Amino acid sequence: MPKNDFEKSETGNWNVASDYAKYKIMKWLAEADDMEMVATFGVYNFEDSFYLSQTAKAQARIKALYRLRKILEMIINNTRFAIKSNTDKDLLKRYSENLDLISKGIKNVEQVRRDRNKKIIEIKEEIFSKYLDILIDIKSGINQPLNNADLIFSHSEEFDPEAYKKAIKERFIGGE
Repeated sequence: MPKNDFEKSETGNWNVASDYAKYKIMKWLAEADDMEMVATFGVYNFEDSFYLSQTAKAQARIKALYRLRKILEMIINNTRFAIKSNTDKDLLKRYSENLDLISKGIKNVEQVRRDRNKKIIEIKEEIFSKYLDILIDIKSGINQPLNNADLIFSHSEEFDPEAYKKAIKERFIGGE
């Protein structure tokens, strides 16, 4: 097999499964974790919390909430085709519908007011927390269908050399 940027399978088709999983799934799963952190605290790194104003943190939290919703939508759209189980397909469909509903109401998480010509953005915490909790549940929940479809961890049997040796022995000599 050629060892270059793309490997060609024995059937002649390009095999990009590893790259697809890395850039279209795993990258966004990691990004979703980052956005959850920012939506929760307004910053990703603890040290940054000392340098940003409350308004800047509020803006970051709101933007992260929007971004988290979009990232989850992208993960579902990037993986839906690979899901085989009808139960898992239905679950992802429900998550997708919930994300659509959130998309329609998410603008209600913020309130903008003016104070001496200064724009102040405040978060309506009750609504914001509700949406964030739903998004966190979806983020956690989509892992199971993805894993069931071998998009996170491959499910394969562990190789047992003793069992293999026994099977060969039985096949060739009628076994002991």
